[in-house]
Amino acid sequence: MSETVSATNNKSAQTRMAAETAGEAVFRDYGPRMDWRSVRALLQDRRHVRFPCEIRFDLSPLLPGECAHTFPRGSSPVEGYVIHIHPYFSTELSGVPFLALHQVWFINQGPETSLDEAELFGSRALGIPLEVYYATLCDLAGSLGGDELC
Repeated sequence: MSETVSATNNKSAQTRMAAETAGEAVFRDYGPRMDWRSVRALLQDRRHVRFPCEIRFDLSPLLPGECAHTFPRGSSPVEGYVIHIHPYFSTELSGVPFLALHQVWFINQGPETSLDEAELFGSRALGIPLEVYYATLCDLAGSLGGDELC
């Protein structure tokens, strides 16, 4: 095996371990029943979310079928982020933890991280199997007609 492939595999394994560890820490602090109130508290907790964040239920910056997406407030991460979530979920708050946790991983790790790692982080933060977390994300996208994303 070449050194480049070995280094890439090692970095991937480290990143997966970091996602698991970070998710498990969120679970320990916020418990198995994360709700809207818990998500809002989590976003203010710098032990788990590196930069200031807020959630806006706003359709305008989202792509068709997209449930959530994060945008920076400015040119530096310290200025914070806004997690835009489809307005449909403002009345279906049970889906917000799944969507927000997925975005938190990208806020903490940057855009170069993978969807797989974000899903692993979210599943560990909620204390559920990865397959259940992924299926729930797909169901949430399906509720908007965006199930082709899964």
